[in-house]
Amino acid sequence: MGSKGGVGVTTLAVNLAASLAQADPSLSVALVDMNLTFGEIPIFLDIKSSFDWAELVKNASRVDSTFLKSILFKHPSRVSVLPSPTGLDGEVQATPEIIKKLLGVMQETFDFTVIDGGQSIDDLSLRILQMADQVMLVAILNLPCLTNIKRLLWTFQRMGFPAKEKVKIIVNRYQKNSLISLKEAEQSINHEIFRQIPNDFHTTMAAINQGKILSQVDGHAEIQKGFHDLAVNLLQKGRPEKEKA
Repeated sequence: MGSKGGVGVTTLAVNLAASLAQADPSLSVALVDMNLTFGEIPIFLDIKSSFDWAELVKNASRVDSTFLKSILFKHPSRVSVLPSPTGLDGEVQATPEIIKKLLGVMQETFDFTVIDGGQSIDDLSLRILQMADQVMLVAILNLPCLTNIKRLLWTFQRMGFPAKEKVKIIVNRYQKNSLISLKEAEQSINHEIFRQIPNDFHTTMAAINQGKILSQVDGHAEIQKGFHDLAVNLLQKGRPEKEKA
C-alpha cells in the first residue's frame, strides 16, 4: 500500500512476489492487482491474460482453489498473477464479501499472496487490511510521504486494525545522502522502518519498459539485492509456523 501515488507500490509488489518465488522454488506465490481500474501489473510483466478480476466477479459462487488456478496467469517467474480489468465496462463490482472469499481461497492455495493495493482506502482495501498477515506501507523519504504515513498509522490505530506489529514501513528509492535520514524518519512517524530498497532509476525503468522483473534486467543490481533480502526476511519469519503446521 502506498503512502501516496507514485512511490513504487507496483514495482515493490511485482518484484517482491518474483523474489519470493526465486528464493525458494518450493513455494507457491500469487500476485493480485487490486487497482481495479487500469492496474499496471500486466504492463510491468508484459502479460496478456485471458482473464482478470471481472471473471471472478461474474463467477463469485464458483471461486475455489481449482477455479482460481484455472484463471490465474502463470508467469515464467512461477508467480501466478490475477490482473485487474483493462477498462471501464461496468462489469466489475467487487464487494468486500467477494474479497473475503477470494483471499480465503488464496490463503488455502498459496504459500504467499502479494497484493498491489495502490493507495486508496475504501471498503475493498479495508477488508484486505483486516485479513492481511503483513501490511507494507511504501514511502520515500520526503515530508509528504512521511506525513501521510503518520496519518495512515493513526487511522489504523483508530480503526483497531491492522495491528501495529503487522505494519511494515518500506522506504523505496533510498539514497544514503537523503536530506531526511532513516533515524529522523522513524522519529517523525514514531514507527520503525522495516527495510529500504535502493534507488536505481535506470534499472527500474528498463525493467518496466521491457515488461521484465528486475532480476531479468540485472540480477546483480543493488536494487535486486534489496528485494532478495526482503524476500528472505519474510521467508525466515514465515517458515517456523509452516514447519509446525
